[in-house]
Order: sequence, then C-alpha cells, then structure tokens
Amino acid sequence: MNSYAGQDFDVDALLRQATSATLPEQTEARLQKQLDDFRKRMAQRQESGRFADWFKTLPRWAAVAVAAPALILIVVGMIYAMSSRVAFAEVLERFGAVRTIRFAMTFESGGIPTAPIPVSVLEPGKVRELLPAGMTMVTDMADGKSLLLDSTHKSAVTINRGASEKLGPEDYVERLRRAKAGSEEKLGEREMDGHKVCGFRMSREGLTYTIWADVRTELPVRVVVAGAALGQGGSLMLSEFVYNEPINASLFSLTPPDGYSVQQSNIAPAATPAEADVVAALRNCAKLMRGEFLPDLSLPAFGRQLESQYGPQVALTAEMVDAAASVMRAAAFVQGLNPENDWHYTGADVKLGDASEPVCWWKPSGTFKYRVIYGDLSIRDETTAPPAPPPEKPLTISTAEEQLSLKPSNSASGSSWMQPKAGRIDAVGVSLKRLFGMAYEVDDRNVIINAPLPRGAYDLTVRVPEDRAGTVNALIRKALEARFKYAVRYETRNEIGYTITCPKGPGPGLRKFEAANKARQNCAITYGKMEAVGQTIQILSALEGWLNAPVVEKTGLAGEYDFTLTWDQSNAPESIVAALRDQLGLDVSKGTMPAKTLIIDSPEK
Repeated sequence: MNSYAGQDFDVDALLRQATSATLPEQTEARLQKQLDDFRKRMAQRQESGRFADWFKTLPRWAAVAVAAPALILIVVGMIYAMSSRVAFAEVLERFGAVRTIRFAMTFESGGIPTAPIPVSVLEPGKVRELLPAGMTMVTDMADGKSLLLDSTHKSAVTINRGASEKLGPEDYVERLRRAKAGSEEKLGEREMDGHKVCGFRMSREGLTYTIWADVRTELPVRVVVAGAALGQGGSLMLSEFVYNEPINASLFSLTPPDGYSVQQSNIAPAATPAEADVVAALRNCAKLMRGEFLPDLSLPAFGRQLESQYGPQVALTAEMVDAAASVMRAAAFVQGLNPENDWHYTGADVKLGDASEPVCWWKPSGTFKYRVIYGDLSIRDETTAPPAPPPEKPLTISTAEEQLSLKPSNSASGSSWMQPKAGRIDAVGVSLKRLFGMAYEVDDRNVIINAPLPRGAYDLTVRVPEDRAGTVNALIRKALEARFKYAVRYETRNEIGYTITCPKGPGPGLRKFEAANKARQNCAITYGKMEAVGQTIQILSALEGWLNAPVVEKTGLAGEYDFTLTWDQSNAPESIVAALRDQLGLDVSKGTMPAKTLIIDSPEK
C-alpha cells in the first residue's frame, strides 16, 4: 500500500483495473509516449524505496494501463505530487530544448532598477531586445552579427561580433541554455509569482545564477544573475517567462529599415580576454566621458555614465558601441580572475592622464607582483598593492524629533530596496543619484553628478514625526551637505516625452470610483498590465518607467477612477499608446518637452 494526503491506495490494484477497456491505436501510442517521458524524468530524480521498485515495472504494465487513460492519469498525478523534487539536470535540458522564449530583463544597481526590457529568443540563437529610449538590438549568434536600431533618431549601427562558439559576457541566456548540471546548490521550494518553485544556485565563468523552476513544468520562472560584469552589487533578473509561443521571424532581421542612416562597428572579440582589453576599455570610455573613468568596470556602469554625460536620449554612435564592447571584453577578463588574484578597481575619482593615481590592480596567477594600471594608462609591476581608499564612516543625525543614518552599503550582499512610509524611510543599497533626487525633489533620471563623489551604494534610515513627514527630503539634503562637498545648479533640457489628453471625454474603460469601495483603493503595475482602483488620472504618470520617457497628464479629468490597462510590452511604447487610446479613450502625443535637470558639480565650479 502507498499513502498520499492521508489516504491509502494500492497502485498495482489501480493498474489492474485498467484492463477492461480499449482505445484506438493512436491514442495508446500517445499515452505510451507520455508514460515513457514520465519514466525518464522520474529516473533522473533517482527516487528510492518501495515506489521506485514499483516504478521499474511500468514498462510491463504500460500496454495494459493505456487502456484506461483517465485512471492512469490519476495515478501518475498522485505519483507526481508525491515526488515534487526537481532534478536540476532536467531543468537545464528542458530550458535548452525550448524553441522560443519571451521574458522581461531588469538590471539593478545601487537601488535603481531599470524598467523591464522585453526580450525574445528564437532558435537557433536569435535574440531581440527592446531597449530604453526607442532602441532595439537584434543579434544572430550563429552569424556573429547584431543590429542596433535607434527609432528616435532613425539611425542604425550594424555590428560584427565575429562568428564564434565562445560566448560573450553579455550572453546570459545562452550561457544558461548551454550549461550542464554539476556542483549546484539546492535552495529548496517556495511559492513565487503564482508558481510552486524549486531553487538552485550555480557558478559558471565568474557568474552566479540563481534559478527558480516551476516544479510542474520544470522550466525557469525567475533567474537572477550576479557577477563582476554587472558591477559592484549589481544584478540582472529574468522573469515573466513565456515558452514556445509563435514569434514572427521577420522581427529578427539584420537589415536596417529604409530611411535609417547606417554606421558600422567591428567588435569581434579576441580569443581570450587580456589586460590589453582592460586598458582599451579605460581609454575608450575616458575619451567618451570627457576624461572620466567609469565608476566601476561594467556595462551597466557604462550605460549610467553615458546617460549622465549625454542625456537619457542620446543618439548612439559606432564609437559608443565600440566603447561598450570594450567594456564587455574587460568585464570578461575580470570575470576570469579568482579571489587570490585580488582584483581592485578605484577609477571613479581618477582623471585620464593622472600618472600618480591607480585605476585598478590585480596579481596574476603564479606571480608575487601586482599589475597596476594608472590614470595615464601606464602599467607597472609592484610588489605591494596600492592602498585602498579608507572606508567611509556612517553619518548620523539625531535630535529630539529627527533621526537619520547614512552609511555605505554592504556591497557583498547585493541587496537593494526602499520602503517609504509617513515620516520614515528604510533603504538598502541605493545610489547617490537616487538620494540626490529625493533630497532635491527631482526625478533621479534627471540628476547628473559631475562632482567626483563616491559611486557606491548606501543604506539610509530616516525617522521624523508623522505630522512632519514633509521634512524628510530636507533632512536627506542636510545629510548630503554634511557628508559631501558639492555645488548645485539647475538646467532646463529638452527631452522626448508623452502628453496625455482627453479631447472627447473618458472612454468606457475609465469608470468613476464609488466612495463605498474606499478600502479597496490601490494601484498595481506589472509586466503589461496596470490596475487602478480609486485613483486620480494623474496616476498614469507611473507609466514613465514602461515608456522610458516622461509623461505629462493634461486630461483635465477630476475625481477618482477605476480602470485596467493592458498592453504588449514586447511592442512598447506603441502598444501602450494604443491601449490608452482604445481602452481608456485618451489621446497621446509624442514630442519634446522641457525637463528640470539637477546638476551636481564640484564646489570650485
């Protein structure tokens, strides 16, 4: 006898009851295939005990069991529920076998997550990414080519990556698809995004993957990637997976559209990343960034610095693509180092040409000397490592009614979150850019830091009485002024944005909120969906993160509304504009608009 959910059952007896019916030959063959597949999966899990002994008899019973599909599916379902342990090898095999994948990709560093980037994968090795500011990247790994499209400026960059079996540091998904099980850490089971999942953690080539797989489908529902290529404390999350749905192959064309200007970039990597790639990345980035090195040697840091220097909607050039590629090669070199190589990077406060200040250093394997790269890009062998910058001390403000603590975050944890409430803030791993945005009440997208301030993340705790909640931002400003030396100025810059109007009155999707439902007031935004209950129409400004541009609401609609807005994020922003029009009856126009920009300069400027 076997037991499940407190009930005893005799598996052999249940199977013997299946001998009294017959089915068409095709149905029997299909069910036999399902049983064979089931047997293979269970064998990989290496179950032991009475159930495993019985399971070995499945081939003998299968010819009879297929005669009663309803019964056998019940039995298999009970067995499956009894054995929810997922084999990591099976997860990797199934992930590598899917033909199409859609998912959302989110970078996070210093407490600021990017808006989710919709990604589509089509076998064999074709990838399409919808990037911020109207950018689209299409890659064909087999041909070793990519196409970067800038729809805002009608420009394209064709990129020759070089046909190679060797993956670049940015090929996170393909690395996972080619991975083999072995030495992974099991993280147990939990509920996640509406799924019962089983977790695993593995390290490969300097990257750490945390994979949560659905115990039913044995396919990932969430993957978190961390490593040196993502910067200090940075991470990359893949979620919202959809598998094996049809995808239009024409979306992966490498031919620039008519009317686009075209530039060319050749970023074919060398066979093995070397220190010369680090020097090239430092040189290329410093030339682009007006003599400044990156805050850390990673692609996310390159993107943030580029936006800081040129604005959020810069027209990309082949020179920028080449610089980004050199950063990826340098990151691949760093990924290949071991802890005993003692890698350090301190380039955030160093200027190009400064021969006295080190930018980075490491100790090559099998040697006793350090290789040190200085601000003039010279390389010297030194017997001792340069002194690391002294750690910052926590800043504390404490009065009868105000408490604030600001301290460098524990970058080793990689954690980043913020919980604001009335009169209080608890935050871990937030960037200075975000703190300046809060202190001066400016969207952190419009904060540019030119002063040589630390680029790491910070932990923040604030407490004031609830009736003085409006003073929180001023208290954060007081702390920043006490800790750092800087000067503030403002500029008005034009940027591409969206204006929402309502010339014909609200559509049927906008329903007046009933006061009786006040306890239900809420707003939630997920991938491709916004649900609002009892919200003013100004809540639509929250779509900025999904449109990757500012939103100005000029509908003139007063009061509170209920609505549900859905769109295809893989086709954003066009799909969001269409959804606002068709579902809510609102007009959306795109154009340039002034934006208040906060500039943080050195105090001597």
